[in-house]
Amino acid sequence: MSHRLIPLFLLPLVLAAGCERQSDDGVVEPLPEAEVVSAEAANLFMENLRTMCGNSYRGELLEFNEGDADMVGQALVMHVRDCDDDEIRIPFHVGENRSRTWIFTLTEEGLRLKHDHRQPDGSDDEVTMYGGDTVEVGTGTRQAFHADRYTGEMLPVSANNVWTVEVIPGEVFSYYLRRRNEPLEFRADGAQGVGGRSQCWCSRLPARFLPTRLRRSARRAPPSPWRLPRA
Repeated sequence: MSHRLIPLFLLPLVLAAGCERQSDDGVVEPLPEAEVVSAEAANLFMENLRTMCGNSYRGELLEFNEGDADMVGQALVMHVRDCDDDEIRIPFHVGENRSRTWIFTLTEEGLRLKHDHRQPDGSDDEVTMYGGDTVEVGTGTRQAFHADRYTGEMLPVSANNVWTVEVIPGEVFSYYLRRRNEPLEFRADGAQGVGGRSQCWCSRLPARFLPTRLRRSARRAPPSPWRLPRA
C-alpha cells in the first residue's frame, strides 16, 4: 500500500471524506474515531518533520548515564535529509562517528522509528535496525515509539524501550529514550540550523526494502572497539 503525505490545507477535507468505509456487502460504515485521529496525527507529525528537511541542527544531551559517557563533549549534529513521501532519514553524527541514522516511516498502523547503524564502509553493523512503532494516537508534534518484537529478540535488555520524539517546527527537536530507568535525551534548537552536509556511513536503500535481513535471527556479537553507546 502506498502512503502519501497530505498537504495541511487539504487535510480537513480529506479526513471528512475519508471518515467512512464500505463493507463487503456494500454498506457504508463510519470509521472509528481513533483511526481517523491516528491518521491525522501521523501525517501532521511527518509534515512537521519535513519542515526541517535539507537542514542540519546541532544539539546537546540534557540527560544521560554512564553508558553514554563517550557522547559527552562530542559535537552532536542531526542532518535531516532523504525526505520521501512516507519516509524521512536523519543521520545523527557523534563527533567523527557517523554510524547512526534515524528512519521515520509512515505505516498502515501509524509511525515507525528504526535505528540504522553502519560500519565506516557502509556495511551493516552487528546491531542495527532496532526501534519500534507507535501504539498510541500521539499528536502532530509528539509521538512515542515502543520497542518492537525484532528489537526485543535481538536486544532483550531493550525490549521495553520507548523512544519519544517531539518536533515543534522552528523551535525544537527532542529525542528522548526511556530505558531501564536510565534516560537519554538529545535536544536540538530547531530555529538555528548549521551549515554543511557531512557524509554519513548510512545505507541508501530505503528501510522498506530490507525485510529479508530484518526477519533473519540476529546474534548479539561483541561490540566493535569504535562503537559508541546506542541512541
